[in-house]
Amino acid sequence: MKKLALLCGVALALGFTACDDELPNPEGQKNPQLEIFDSANLALSQVENGAEKAINLQTLADAGEKAVLANITELTDFPADYDLVFKVDMSTTEDFAKSVTIDVPAEFNEEDSVASVAASTINSAIYDNFTKDPAQITLYTRWAAYAVSDLSTMRLGGKDKLYAEYTYDFVPFTPDRILSTAYSLKYKAAGADWAYMDMTKAVEGSVYDDGLFTVQVDVLEAGFQWMVIPTANIQSQEGLIGVETATAASGALVEGEGAVAGEINNNSPYLITIDVVNMTYKVTLAFEQLWVPGSATGTSVKSALKLFTTDYVTYDGTLRLYNDWYISAQSTKKGISFMLDGEQTVSEQGVLKGSLVQVANGEGTNMTAENGLYYIKVNLGTMEYSATPIKQISVIGAFNEWNLETAVDLTPNARFQKWTANGVKLTAGEYKFCVDHSWTISYGGQADDLVQNGANLMLDEDGTYDIELDFTKQPNKLKITKK
Repeated sequence: MKKLALLCGVALALGFTACDDELPNPEGQKNPQLEIFDSANLALSQVENGAEKAINLQTLADAGEKAVLANITELTDFPADYDLVFKVDMSTTEDFAKSVTIDVPAEFNEEDSVASVAASTINSAIYDNFTKDPAQITLYTRWAAYAVSDLSTMRLGGKDKLYAEYTYDFVPFTPDRILSTAYSLKYKAAGADWAYMDMTKAVEGSVYDDGLFTVQVDVLEAGFQWMVIPTANIQSQEGLIGVETATAASGALVEGEGAVAGEINNNSPYLITIDVVNMTYKVTLAFEQLWVPGSATGTSVKSALKLFTTDYVTYDGTLRLYNDWYISAQSTKKGISFMLDGEQTVSEQGVLKGSLVQVANGEGTNMTAENGLYYIKVNLGTMEYSATPIKQISVIGAFNEWNLETAVDLTPNARFQKWTANGVKLTAGEYKFCVDHSWTISYGGQADDLVQNGANLMLDEDGTYDIELDFTKQPNKLKITKK
């Protein structure tokens, strides 16, 4: 490997000294700590590709070429027995909140000196850490440099030194299967013609990262049939997807030869869930609401508060949790329940998360929670839940210019189900209730039906008011009284 000009000897560069007329030095360390080279001895410039136009990783891989990311415009006083390697942080955001680091070796040729890496290395970094979507992606990078040998590795310029901060556009590898962004259910009731309805993506984001789509159907008589098709192909009927076994409640999706229509023969509302990434499906009962029984409500499921849905996939609600709790599909323990599958996690903010498994008659593992009010979300498409603790509720609005910091705090009762503030001076105009002095969770809508992320409430006149939020029953209610 050819090095750029070395202006100083290797021994000097490594900081080794010796004197013939003195006694021999004590035996040195096997891996001595190297001196840090002057950071001015290395300089980079970004190549045209990436700076001016996107780097197509598939094209490079097909040609057996590496992705050249930077030119090395200066390198002096570098030890001959070391390789120059850049550790490049990559992120989809400028703050590098989520990043991955790849090694980009230096290459020295007669014509130029560059930093390059295999296209597959960049593609894997993108797929494994950010997205599997093949669309063009912008990545922010920051470059640290290292001298590397078999015995030691040294960062050049010190622990905080960066030699470059470049932005690149990359086109990832072409996927094995091209997926549609929207899918429709092709269905027909017994004796009727085929019809179509849109399916809902269960999780926001690219279909390549999560291929779950759902739709709720009302089966009124036996013989309901269904298939799936990309919405854009309804007219051409290309890419029609069926199943292996017509009456199976779950299994593999099949495209092309061997695909048959799924069939439902029981009269009830159903939820059809497909995964176009893994090519699987399941047919389950659709529930208008879910109950959340547990220690906070006693043993009776009928007394438990509920989670509500508009799409039969995602359910949410605000209610008290205390110790054990689980989710029931009916107002009795006899029947379908959803309980903990694996371990429940708790974030630094106290948010509970976990996976759910469907069980019969509540025979499973309960979730747990500390005593408090929680905003609960359940996704029956992904079979996951979250419970966010509501530690503080505050009134905010025109009266304080919508300032989160000066929002007026309410005080909870011992069961965290009633929150009150007395003698609050308010001005006429819009207002609502924020949680933990942020907009992540907020309550609005109507005084007799408070909902998370509801519309702003309206106050007709200035005055001093007593405020009470009541989460003991559903719908949740606001009582605001002028003194």
